[in-house]
Amino acid sequence: MEMTLFIHGLALLAILNGSSASTSAIPSPDATEMMSSSVTIETTPVINTAGTPPPGTQYGCPQKHFDLAAAEIGVLFTVEDTCFEMIPTFHSWAIAEADCKQRGGHLATIDTEEKQTLIYQIITSFDGPTVWIGLHDRDSEEQFKWVSGDPVTYTNWFPHRKSLSLHNIEDCVVLVTRPGYNGTWDDSVCTAQHGYICEFDAVSGSEIGTTMTPNTTDNGDGDSHMCPLHLLVLAQQYGTDVAQHGNSCYELLKSRATYPHAEQLCQEAGGHLASINNAEEQAYIQNFMMRHNQTRPVWIGLNDHNTEGTFEWTNGEPLTYTNWLDGHEDNSAGHNEEDCVALVPNKNGTWDDIRCGFQGILGNDAGEVHAGFCEYDTVPKIPGAMIVG
Repeated sequence: MEMTLFIHGLALLAILNGSSASTSAIPSPDATEMMSSSVTIETTPVINTAGTPPPGTQYGCPQKHFDLAAAEIGVLFTVEDTCFEMIPTFHSWAIAEADCKQRGGHLATIDTEEKQTLIYQIITSFDGPTVWIGLHDRDSEEQFKWVSGDPVTYTNWFPHRKSLSLHNIEDCVVLVTRPGYNGTWDDSVCTAQHGYICEFDAVSGSEIGTTMTPNTTDNGDGDSHMCPLHLLVLAQQYGTDVAQHGNSCYELLKSRATYPHAEQLCQEAGGHLASINNAEEQAYIQNFMMRHNQTRPVWIGLNDHNTEGTFEWTNGEPLTYTNWLDGHEDNSAGHNEEDCVALVPNKNGTWDDIRCGFQGILGNDAGEVHAGFCEYDTVPKIPGAMIVG
């Protein structure tokens, strides 16, 4: 099976257990629900069933599902001759099934180990949540049925799923992505809130939909949809600027904060204040600042909190490069108290060590307060993936 991934117009050819995929991330207009970022995926399967189209037939999702994916945050993909969408908005099982029906499908049926493996790999590759699938025993305890009406020929239960206290009311099934579960299934109270996977009929040939035409303007910010999906959601919610360069994603926070608070905000989103390891990265970041923040200093991850004059990055990387402002050691009284480093865009992006700010009487950030400039790892690539467009 071969998948081709499109991330806002960039194609990724991924060989994943013989599969490849395609993605497109579009922010959701509803920031009140728990979400991750929109992606569309297509696969070209190996067809072995008699009476089906010839080997090599490409399947994909109909255009209407691409259009829906363009208006929300989710992951659209095909496996064999079936189209799926992972929707990380949290709902009860009944509401999730109703939404899938409204879209023209139902909660997903997983009837083979191969399909289970591929779906789990796709969910985890895109940092997806635990999701509802279409299995339930609401009609008769332990008599599980698929909402599609298909027979139950395959299961992937978590070994200890039967709760002594709640089992009789846990009638709906989730595919669990939490550590220790490895994509196994658990029955849950149907009113619990989870993401979900819808299933639709796939199409072939000219009926396959396409991603919406991306904005192909090269503004220097790279492909931000290689960044962690939860970061894209936060950036959409708070209006922060995000860019991708090499194996790093960067985010310029909107709010001004003390150095410790800025580092905390970066960590809460899964990163740190940025480390700058060479002149090329410094030049890229300065160009970013010229596009988005030409005048205001920003916190980066360098500090000498532990030992005066011995600077360290907050992410623990070794210090291999510096870009100090001339005279930074004597540009202010109390240099021994200047333990935190800011990059100053209107001074050619040079660095200055300044005081770190402090908490005011009312708990507010006071003193030196600046926007944090955060750095995150890009999303791990699917093994064998490479950008081809």
